[in-house]
Amino acid sequence: MITRFALVVAGAVIAALVATQLFAAGDAAAINKATAYIHSLQNPDGGFPAFGASSDAGATIDASFALASAGIDPTTVTNGGKSPVDYLAAQAPAYSGSAPGAAAKLVLGIATLRQDPGSFGGIDPVAVMEADYAPATGKFGSDVFAQALFMLAERSLNHPIPAAAVTYLESLELAGGGWEYSLGWGVDTNSTAMAVRALIGAGVPAADSQITSALAYLHASQSPDGGFPYTAPGASDPGSTGLVVQALVAAGEDVGAGGPWDQGSGKTPLASLLGSQDPVTGALQYCVGAPCADNAYATYQGLPGITGVAFPETFATPTPTSTARAVATASATSTATATPTNTLTATSTATLTSTATATPTATVTAAAAAVSTATPSATASVASPALVATATRTPAPAAALALPARTSSVLGAVRLPSTGAGNRAGEERWPFAALLLAGLTIAGAGIGLRWGGRTS
Repeated sequence: MITRFALVVAGAVIAALVATQLFAAGDAAAINKATAYIHSLQNPDGGFPAFGASSDAGATIDASFALASAGIDPTTVTNGGKSPVDYLAAQAPAYSGSAPGAAAKLVLGIATLRQDPGSFGGIDPVAVMEADYAPATGKFGSDVFAQALFMLAERSLNHPIPAAAVTYLESLELAGGGWEYSLGWGVDTNSTAMAVRALIGAGVPAADSQITSALAYLHASQSPDGGFPYTAPGASDPGSTGLVVQALVAAGEDVGAGGPWDQGSGKTPLASLLGSQDPVTGALQYCVGAPCADNAYATYQGLPGITGVAFPETFATPTPTSTARAVATASATSTATATPTNTLTATSTATLTSTATATPTATVTAAAAAVSTATPSATASVASPALVATATRTPAPAAALALPARTSSVLGAVRLPSTGAGNRAGEERWPFAALLLAGLTIAGAGIGLRWGGRTS
């Protein structure tokens, strides 16, 4: 049942991808460079590192979502014939058992990779995750990240999110509108963004007072350059900015130039993210408290902010009633939904033509197309722990990893639509029906986060 269900979720993601806006033309080169940098970090076991050289399960999930957010199927990104699926399958028993937040993050990672969440790596990841949920209180794990991860993981499966879980997360909001990672830690932008995403994913409307209070806190925390710090006041960093942008997109906020999140003269969250990119390596750099340096986690977390993707809360309507797991039906399954076969490359050109006579044909240069999902993570560090400039890793030479050639030309770089007006200036909106028909005609089958650096 879960396998079929995962395919239905995958089909919903593909439908959303087909119906999205194209990236702004100026972003495509930055996205391609960032994805090439991420691929250069991949180890021969298929995994990705966090701060050292060795692969890390949480970082691999985050890297997978970053690639997927750029329209690249992470299952096709390999080193030595191994993909993130191979690495995570080997790590699944130990990683999912390490902490409740890790179990939930693994489920989100499996959704990113379009694998069976009920049978992966010799375990049932969904059962492992749900065993940590306390129905009487609505509590999952011991911190806000774990609670939000659980709610987003259930959303990625299209399971009804328990009302008690929503109420419990809402009860943790502080007087100023934000959330703290755990009791006594103090409010921060990362935990607040995760809470907003989880509540939106559970069906709480963006106009709800707790959401608007959280957005007010985030607005007050925004740095003059348009980005966001881990805690305010402070210098912005790409990881925090990327995570906050996902929350804003999920809430339907306009993060473009001239919008409410423009600090003046085009100093938007996107401008801050693009300004942090190393023009040579493509990495996003962490510059807080130390000289700027390429940073793997800054890139994993920042890229979804550039692409403007928040999974799963921005593409589907929450299941409204039953407390049982939803059952896939024939009406929810499309035989025409298939994931285009692609591998990673730094650049590509794709032409997307609408079948409606009134819709023009657009050609863009962008990254390879695929499915998008996301997962957050957690750690026990106190200060913006996901992004530590002193723990960076020099990427392996691109030549040694031999980036594979892209084999698909079905779609250019696209992003999932926000639930509201989160559109950047210069982007065009394509008619949903026309693009969906075009995408479903040509697309093939199919469908992570260490956000704020918490579960590793």
